[in-house]
Formats: sequence, structure tokens, C-alpha cells
Amino acid sequence: MKKIILTILISSVLVLQPFTTDAGLLFHATKRALVRRILKRGFSPKRMSRQARFGKGVYLSRKKTTALKEKPGADAVIIFKEKRAMKVKKLNVNQLPKKEMKKITGDNDLRGNIHNQVIGPDLGKKIGRWTGRNGKIVIYKSAKDPEGTNVFIPLSVYKKNRGRLLKPIKVIENGR
Repeated sequence: MKKIILTILISSVLVLQPFTTDAGLLFHATKRALVRRILKRGFSPKRMSRQARFGKGVYLSRKKTTALKEKPGADAVIIFKEKRAMKVKKLNVNQLPKKEMKKITGDNDLRGNIHNQVIGPDLGKKIGRWTGRNGKIVIYKSAKDPEGTNVFIPLSVYKKNRGRLLKPIKVIENGR
């Protein structure tokens, strides 16, 4: 009887914990030609785009499949382990009340900015700027994978904490 109760308790705890996919692992899909450079020097600010959803920064996914859907032309995935510094100062926009979203972005009318819990690019840029100024990391729902969750590290946060956020642990070439 005790074993059954313990099994049910453990199962319920595992089911209720969001964002624990792959136990603190994050995935970045990229071109095979860029893998060595990223591993050696980190992410290049020159390759970061202002036009990306939250602006310039590092974009990662909680699942390999989501990373590949976000970057369809990628032929490699770098797997990172979250370091301790990564576990603090996160803004989960999936669970952010609209009142807080309005306060952060300065938008009183959020209509048209959020579709199926996916943040649109205009609102995303405002959130990206705010999190960069406040040293936070964004957790958000993937637009390309309905079941996927992504992580955005603003460029300013990445530069300030370089080496203390992520540890590369493995590279998977597409098809292997």
C-alpha cells in the first residue's frame, strides 16, 4: 500500500512541474558550420537580429523538436545545461497576468498582440527591451510548435552573465 501511495505521489509531482522537460536542458538549432564557433566563443551579437520576436538575444527551446521547428534550415542542435544563474530572474509570459503585461509594456490594449497565448512581434519587442533593462530571461510559448516552450536571453543579459548561464554538453547533427 505504501508503494502505491508513493508511486502516485511521485507521478503527480512530476506531472505538475512545468518546464522541466529534459531536466534543465535547453536546445539551440543552428547550421553545422556555426556549431564550433558557438562552442568556442559563445553566441555572436552580430548574428542576432533586431527583427526577431523579442529582439537581439539568444533563443533556445525546452525540447529538441521545438528548436528544429523554430529553425527549419538547421542541421545541428547544441544541447546546453542550465547553470545556476539561469534559474533565477525569469519572466514567464505564459503565466503573466494581463495587468502585469500592461504594466511592463505600457500597452493598455493588448488585443491583437496575443494569439493563442503566442506573443506577437510588437509586444515581444517591448517585453524584450524591458527584460533586458531588468536583467531577466523570458519564457514563452513557441509560435511554431503548439506544445513547445522557448527561452529568450536578451543580449544585455547574455553579455553580462556570459559563461554563467549555459554550459554546452552535446551536439546532435540532424539525422543522428
